[in-house]
Amino acid sequence: MHLHVRGQEMEGSLSLLLLLSARRDDTTSIHHLLEQAKGAGVRPSGYTMEKLLNTYIKRKHLSTAVSLYGSIRREYSEAPLEHWTVLHFCTMLVESEKCMEAMHTLREFVETGKTPEVPPKNTAESCKVLLSKAAEVGGYEVAKEMFELLLLGRLVDPGPQIVAPLLQCKLDRSDLPGCIEVAEYIYKTFNTLPKRMEILIRLMQHNPPTEENLLPVLRRDGSQAQQGSDLLGHMFELVQACYGPAQAQHDLLFASLESGYPAAARLVLQTLGGDVDSHQILRMCKIYAKNQREVALKHLLVASKGMTNIDRLRIYELLLDAYSLSNKEAGEKALCLWTSIQEEGLTPSSTFPFQPGNTPGEV
Repeated sequence: MHLHVRGQEMEGSLSLLLLLSARRDDTTSIHHLLEQAKGAGVRPSGYTMEKLLNTYIKRKHLSTAVSLYGSIRREYSEAPLEHWTVLHFCTMLVESEKCMEAMHTLREFVETGKTPEVPPKNTAESCKVLLSKAAEVGGYEVAKEMFELLLLGRLVDPGPQIVAPLLQCKLDRSDLPGCIEVAEYIYKTFNTLPKRMEILIRLMQHNPPTEENLLPVLRRDGSQAQQGSDLLGHMFELVQACYGPAQAQHDLLFASLESGYPAAARLVLQTLGGDVDSHQILRMCKIYAKNQREVALKHLLVASKGMTNIDRLRIYELLLDAYSLSNKEAGEKALCLWTSIQEEGLTPSSTFPFQPGNTPGEV
């Protein structure tokens, strides 16, 4: 008011007051400020109005944000909204189960806005969040249409993390045939295959692997497989096409370990033979140990028993690391490991935490 009386620029102070009022959820003050500004012939900048909109979006004020978004689109057409603002607005709509409104908003923005020459780097995470929410709330069809609009507007590149929600919504609904169908579409269209391990694990949990139904998959002969393992064979072929036969077999190995089928894991190891990638296995074992996934390491010890191309001593050491991290009966478990190592005739290194002179509590 002081600036207005003196005839000085009041846009900066108006912007600050509007944002402060929005953070305090004081809609009455916001309305009063805008009326004052209008009476004084002062028009808030498009930048100020967009910041006000973003404040409402962050505070999940749906009705106010919807009203303000419409006003900005009508009255500030010369100052288009930033991409991420529209994406955040659409995400809020989806979270409020207004998927059709979100779809209409995104389509209108894409069709009437200026398409960037390359996808903006700062929109990738916003696109990922929007698609994840769309998949969760609206299902595959909504997420797919949102995804196609994002590509049409050149708002994002179709990388693994961006297309993953299309698969996740099928997994969340236990639609395994649909999941394989989407995985094939993603591979053939975008040459990537996200969530492949999760899909393989779910397929094995759905139809437990046996020698009878797993060998045809490993030999790429799905004609002898049962219906449940046909899905596994199809997924295996997709992984082969995308990452090569060796990686596909290693993926089956890790899926067998993580889903609790050491016999199937042993069958994969026997099929790999001399092509076992010991470095990849060791890398996965370190991940298991770090995440305290003791069971997967135990399954690998069972699956690899008697095999000389697997560093079983290192697996024992990593399993002990997992025990130490979990801190649950670590001493007693370490003693059992030590006994198993001795029975196999392995010689632990001097850095092995459990030695005969230690008591279990010192491990």
